[in-house]
Amino acid sequence: LCAPLVDGLIHNLGFGRTAQFIALLACAQSLIMLSDSLRWQILAALIFVVYRANVFAYPPAFSGHVFGPRTVGTMTGLIFTLASPVQFIISPALQTTLTTFQDNFRPLNAFEAACLIPLVVVTWILVTKSQEPGIGLPVEKKKNQQTNDSELRGLK
Repeated sequence: LCAPLVDGLIHNLGFGRTAQFIALLACAQSLIMLSDSLRWQILAALIFVVYRANVFAYPPAFSGHVFGPRTVGTMTGLIFTLASPVQFIISPALQTTLTTFQDNFRPLNAFEAACLIPLVVVTWILVTKSQEPGIGLPVEKKKNQQTNDSELRGLK
């Protein structure tokens, strides 16, 4: 269901801006979950669906683009392996939420949002500073921008 969206994001935004979009989705979902409104909670659930589709589709696409098709499996496995220790935090965080905060998930969601805000900043720095093709702008858009810039210089 979300595959065309994931592909479209990477194709239109490039890998860096797509990573930033994924981080923004996660941050927005965490902040919206702080609301008591059921309508906002439904919106947060829909955002989570799009976030989840992107967060698991992005690493293999990024690995294939940056490292090539021969090593995409190895690099994707390495990315997921390096990220896997975060899973050990889930059970204690849930237990703390249920016991210490009496089923109040607001502190957990606020902590999650606080952890994600620096990620948004880091991905913005990546997008603006990276010279890797496709990280800042998609390769096709970068070529078109360079062509347009060259044509403009020729007109002066």
